[in-house]
Amino acid sequence: MNQKTTKLQAILEGDEATINSALEKADMIYTAVFEIGRQQISPGIFRVTLEITL
Repeated sequence: MNQKTTKLQAILEGDEATINSALEKADMIYTAVFEIGRQQISPGIFRVTLEITL
């Protein structure tokens, strides 16, 4: 199987527990999801950088 890795930067809205749950679910869909960085922009809004193996 030929796997590709990509980096994704997204703005996610919600509390940290909701965001963590969403990232765990994404990890079940893709081969691997690694969080590279997370920055809180304002209350309840985060900029998250992910590395995803498709």
